[in-house]
Amino acid sequence: ILTLVEDREGNFFKHWKALSLLSYNLMKCLIVFLMGLTIVALLKIIPHFELNNLIIVIATFGQAFVVVWACHWEWHRFDLSTDALVKYFASG
Repeated sequence: ILTLVEDREGNFFKHWKALSLLSYNLMKCLIVFLMGLTIVALLKIIPHFELNNLIIVIATFGQAFVVVWACHWEWHRFDLSTDALVKYFASG
């Protein structure tokens, strides 16, 4: 991670590959959680949780990711590692 910052590497995928195991697992948990909610919404396992509720959940996460991308990746990507950003975001 330090070499990415020192070399001023701007490639997102190189930063993504430098994530720690914890950050990688946190991102996998988010994907599994959203996939589970999608299954629940499509199969109507919970009667009051429908597709429009799922869209609201995805839009909420999407808005947060867009704000983090705009603030962090565009202007401060070398001040804080992507690994630390994932952990801060996950901790709330």
